[in-house]
Amino acid sequence: MNDNTSEHHSDDREADQFPEDFVVEDHSVENLLTRVAKLERRNRIVMYIFSLFVVVVLISATFSVLNQNIIVQQKLMESKELTLIDSQGNARLFIRMFSRVPVLQILDANGKPRMSMGLRFDDTPFIDLSDRKGNTRATLEITSDDSPALTMFNKNGDTTFTIN
Repeated sequence: MNDNTSEHHSDDREADQFPEDFVVEDHSVENLLTRVAKLERRNRIVMYIFSLFVVVVLISATFSVLNQNIIVQQKLMESKELTLIDSQGNARLFIRMFSRVPVLQILDANGKPRMSMGLRFDDTPFIDLSDRKGNTRATLEITSDDSPALTMFNKNGDTTFTIN
């Protein structure tokens, strides 16, 4: 009798869960299983997309932190003049601003300027070559009308040859 009573109680519990007019048809179970399978598939796709999104966010945040902490953008050096010296402590090269114009000047072992290059006040470029005394003997330049010019000087500084 106990067996019948326990079966009866479980049937009552199951009956309480569904209305009396509830009828399970074979095709409705198949429909339900199909819908559950579709929902599970959608759920997996949503989880994959969410996981991908999390990975992308983490990677971009990592690169952002790395860029801020590792790659430091800064001025390495700023100066109005740079002097390079040789092993004896003699100045051999100057990069400097002469009255608002940039000039690079190379000196010989005695400290005399042998080559200078830079821009003039009108922003035209030039190259000066000098003798051992530091006197300019030849100048190659682009003039203000964008024409090339070569000028040569004697030891006194007088023009001996010009070509434009």
